[in-house]
Amino acid sequence: MRLDNKVALVTGAAVGIGFAIAERFVVEGAKVLLFDVDGDALEKAVSKIGQSPETVQKFCGDAAAAADARDAVALALKTLGRIDVLVNNAGVFPTGKLHEITEDVWNRTMDVNLKSVYLFSREVVPGMLARGQGKIINVSSAAGVLATKNCPLYCATKGGMNLLTKAMAVDYAPAIQVNALAPHAVVTPLLERSLADNPGLRELILRDIPSGVFRTPEDCAAGAVYLASDEADQVTGHVLLIDGGTTAFY
Repeated sequence: MRLDNKVALVTGAAVGIGFAIAERFVVEGAKVLLFDVDGDALEKAVSKIGQSPETVQKFCGDAAAAADARDAVALALKTLGRIDVLVNNAGVFPTGKLHEITEDVWNRTMDVNLKSVYLFSREVVPGMLARGQGKIINVSSAAGVLATKNCPLYCATKGGMNLLTKAMAVDYAPAIQVNALAPHAVVTPLLERSLADNPGLRELILRDIPSGVFRTPEDCAAGAVYLASDEADQVTGHVLLIDGGTTAFY
């Protein structure tokens, strides 16, 4: 198993990409703490994984709250022993042109999508440095590489995350490898609702995907397993696009 004896903390882990990563990590031999703001969904996620408390822990909290980040990390250390891998996946997806975005939405999106990376990384980095090893994976988006229509705020947070990833990689090398996953058009409940509500959207999206298919959360989990594994010890400061070739067009 590629993650045998590793311990991971995954934020936004109750559904979608975060859940797929947490579930795959356990399959690959890791112990995992799942963090999410949705308590009901979190309970269902842990139940679905179906492991003992010695292998899987949970924490319901707000990824943008410093106290919740601190307490979640403390719980992981107390119950699982350490944190080898941090996956910063928590995020929100606001839409609307810049002049349509309220200040509250702007602030909340910045807090969840970008500040949470700072809060959780701040908590785990000292322990990783003390042990001389660790992996941080920030779940970004292809929208952080290329602009996406009607999503300026989301693009700004993911673009910021990509450069933050590179800066952290430089600062914490060689002990900690910091990388980002940048998926595009992943089949999640949010995308499925959008496709159902907007006839023709499916064809419009697929037109710009050379692979001709949407990504799945499991595709993202496969990338996360690689970046979390010892195989990626010499990979740092990288933004791994999981986009079916979409950004190769531009």
